[in-house]
Amino acid sequence: EHRGPRGSFATGPSLAHNRKNEEDPLHMAECKAAKELTVVEYDAAESEREVEQRPNRRKVKIYLFRHAESTANERSDLIGGRAPTAILSTKGEYQAVKLGKHLKFCGTTFDEIYCSSSKRAIQTANIVLNEMGQTPNIVTSDELLEQCHGGWEGRVRKEVATPEVAAAQARNIWRYQPEGLNTDGLEAESPQQVEARMHRFVEQNILARRGVDDTPKTVAIFGHGLACKFFLRGVMQFNPLMSRKIRLDNTAITEVEYDTAKGSRGGWNVLRINDHAHLTEAAALVDKSQELPETPMNVPL
Repeated sequence: EHRGPRGSFATGPSLAHNRKNEEDPLHMAECKAAKELTVVEYDAAESEREVEQRPNRRKVKIYLFRHAESTANERSDLIGGRAPTAILSTKGEYQAVKLGKHLKFCGTTFDEIYCSSSKRAIQTANIVLNEMGQTPNIVTSDELLEQCHGGWEGRVRKEVATPEVAAAQARNIWRYQPEGLNTDGLEAESPQQVEARMHRFVEQNILARRGVDDTPKTVAIFGHGLACKFFLRGVMQFNPLMSRKIRLDNTAITEVEYDTAKGSRGGWNVLRINDHAHLTEAAALVDKSQELPETPMNVPL
């Protein structure tokens, strides 16, 4: 089992944060959506664009993993956000080991592996892949980071959750941005902005067809709870208020598939959300049952 220091992790290639210029059509669409379109109008436009782009895409199955428990998660009374210094807790390391063992038992392998550039996500990916026996060819990107909460990061939740904030979020939570800057001087992001950058990353780096190879690929993304929820909102096009009603536990498996078939069979399909069976008591019993008792037939000679 993984018993390395909590702060140790290895990284692979990094995809630079791609800041779009004002002439980029996709960037302009995002800007317009943030300022003008209702969520219903935005979803309708995205559905049309998806159908148009489908011939240029490849069939992919994507495993979305929330990172294992981190030191930031141990303080649930505080707003974490980016939490750049957070590393895995002891419990988190155990969770990552269990996930890796589970994926190996299921025979899962990944053709491509992408990861948030945060320490806790990279640590999770390395432990999981080590347990799977898979080479950690990890590509990291800032585009997969958690939602930035600006000046709220590190503050007590109860102090931030004022009636005024609750009312503002109820009016339009999809575009709501907390005030102030975080410790890195970054402005807060709205759920819509996080959704847009997550989908932009997936479109450009995962869905885009590469040459003539039409072989379906299996891809892993090691990321964060809110970022994954907002990505799912774009996939399923549900009311943004439902995003925070989706539970994603640490190391939970969420699985989606992009199909290039024509008609209603094509596009996004959701296969499972928040599968954390590997952390249940049943999983622990399975692990224990695999250790054969020392009966006369099993005792070494």
